[in-house]
Amino acid sequence: ENLTSPSLYCVNGQWGTEVLFHHFFLHSECRTEDPSEADFFYVPIYATCLFVKEGMGNDATANAMLWDPLVLFLSSFPWFERRKQMDHIFLFADGQSSRIWDSYDLVRSEAIFLMTEAKCPTWDEPMRRYKDVKSCSSSWKDVIIPGHTDHARVRRMLSRNRGTEERDILMTFHGRHPGNHKSYGDCGVRSKVMEMGSLDGVDVGGFVDDYLERKGRSHV
Repeated sequence: ENLTSPSLYCVNGQWGTEVLFHHFFLHSECRTEDPSEADFFYVPIYATCLFVKEGMGNDATANAMLWDPLVLFLSSFPWFERRKQMDHIFLFADGQSSRIWDSYDLVRSEAIFLMTEAKCPTWDEPMRRYKDVKSCSSSWKDVIIPGHTDHARVRRMLSRNRGTEERDILMTFHGRHPGNHKSYGDCGVRSKVMEMGSLDGVDVGGFVDDYLERKGRSHV
């Protein structure tokens, strides 16, 4: 099963990094098609895109469609354990970071993670009693990368950008928060941000159509 298609279907949004990194390595001068010569193996999978756009609402569905085929594929080659996974690179572009895969511990200790988020939710874990998120990155081997911003969106933001003296909003945030999305029920920071909504110059709330215009008017 192809877990990296279609590219155009998955190139937009934060998870566009899954496509961009894949194609960067595909066309890199340092690429080799001889695995015995490879120093590293990049594992291409458009997990977040497929998880979101195909409506995979739970771990069981994601495992059957994404992760079980991936593990079966990797395990069929001798290269996966050649260096105890230390030469394999996985990219996690999801807001829940590597927790998008409920069994990411299979590769967590040695493989290299490229991640747009350094922390994972503690769903269904004993430590949930104490913390709603935990660090799931390693400072000695993993790399935190920015999420992808579409070119058209960048151009639109630049077109709405105002000089400091023309900005009439102190700070703005509009998006998901505990008041409008159940998955964000434990996001304490966003709860605090929402509480600031009554302050002068503060513009916060749910999704709005003119958010980029508001960002262009805001100092923060």
